[in-house]
Amino acid sequence: FVRPDRNSMARLRIGWNRTNAAAAANPNEGAPDVTKPGDNSERCAFVHSLAFWEYIRLLRVNRDYRLYLCSHICQFVGGSFAHIANILAVERLNPGSSTSIATLVAIKMLPTIFFSSFGGIIADSFDRRRTMIMFDSIGAVTVLFNIVALHAKSITALYSVSLLRACLSSIYHPVTTAIVPLIVPESEDLKRAVTLNSLVWSSVIALGGITAGYAGALIGIEACFAIDSVAYLISAIVMSLAKGSYNVAAKGPSDNQPDSLMKPIVTFFQMTRELIIYIWTCSFGVLVFLKMSGSITWGSADVLNVSFSRIEGDEAASSKRLGMITSAVGFGCMLGPIVSNFFTDINKPKTIQLACIVALAIMMIGWIGISMMHTFYGRCFFTSVRTFGSAIIWVNSTLLLQKLTSEEILGRVLAMENILSHVGEAIVALIAGHLEDNYYTNEEIAKGAAIAGGTFCVMWLINFMYEGGAANKNLNKSESPEPISNNLHVEFK
Repeated sequence: FVRPDRNSMARLRIGWNRTNAAAAANPNEGAPDVTKPGDNSERCAFVHSLAFWEYIRLLRVNRDYRLYLCSHICQFVGGSFAHIANILAVERLNPGSSTSIATLVAIKMLPTIFFSSFGGIIADSFDRRRTMIMFDSIGAVTVLFNIVALHAKSITALYSVSLLRACLSSIYHPVTTAIVPLIVPESEDLKRAVTLNSLVWSSVIALGGITAGYAGALIGIEACFAIDSVAYLISAIVMSLAKGSYNVAAKGPSDNQPDSLMKPIVTFFQMTRELIIYIWTCSFGVLVFLKMSGSITWGSADVLNVSFSRIEGDEAASSKRLGMITSAVGFGCMLGPIVSNFFTDINKPKTIQLACIVALAIMMIGWIGISMMHTFYGRCFFTSVRTFGSAIIWVNSTLLLQKLTSEEILGRVLAMENILSHVGEAIVALIAGHLEDNYYTNEEIAKGAAIAGGTFCVMWLINFMYEGGAANKNLNKSESPEPISNNLHVEFK
């Protein structure tokens, strides 16, 4: 992209003037054909170049968003170091146990199921900026207990600290997600902010993975945990520099009625009942299981990545290899959604569903390649192929629901999708760890994942051919409001 110069802007104005003059001279002929070459192609090139500078303008004029983005970068960098350090710590305390790695993965998944809703309540009840600062400060202290657990050589203590950190992250995520529309209230800038966050996340994972791996080898696991703690502190300090109030809680008289304590429980069951009825009766309710299909397919990835990276008796070399394969994950996640955008149209939801079906096939190809490769670098390449597909499913399955679901129930539908995907991933990770410890080879497990991906691909393709989900021709605009995506990052798969 290049900054448009005065000549291109002048030519663009001439093109606009010609278009307006033609419309005035022939009012009955309608608008000119925008597909014709010439002035319109020049206008499109100008608009694309201008769109790039809109991102620069957003960062330049919105100070609080700059601070938020810097805080988010700190979170991502710290998360990369913590991810590598946790796996290496489990490997040190219980060498060669895939079940231990699978347990760690499940511990990180399960709190999302139970605490995400609680985080949403906190986000809607308190000042979101101050809540972020509070949880960053708590996280900076919590992560240091990993060092204590490591020196105590207690894997139970390490699991406990990981569980506590995962609980804090599960509560923190809805808060940090919900603050973005308050920092960037204008809808077009909000879309740009979402895109920037996604690109930043993918870039940090791609570069931070290999950096964290080499850091674990050169300066030790304890230093990686310390870096994560410092990243939390920097994030808290950066957000403390932001101005303004970010509290959306309604202020009114308190409810002192005798049944006020039972009211939240009754409301919870009523809203859950509405959710089940909505998913069961709407024409696209089956799409809530689309991301779960992907999570079951990629669920064994963390266990296998650790096995592929393991070099018996050499923790430093294992750390470097784990960092490299983590970066391969990041590169795939970065490219997948970008490429899929060229072939999908938000106004044609069936194209998005078809992209997810193709992504399942890509994941199957990735797993087949992983099962056939006997070199580490070959497996890294096919890991990027696999995550290319998994990132497409992660982003677009949510985008489909955002596009089609009515706003009044969208939050509950997305929560259900998130819960199902994490349950599927946690169960598959535990199964993969158990299989590997019971004499099943990595290649056999990878082939099983490929079979799962192929099976889901065929099932969803049949559903698509029979006009299921977003392919249903009865869907109309009143059933499909245009949403503004607030999905800030693709999870680390």
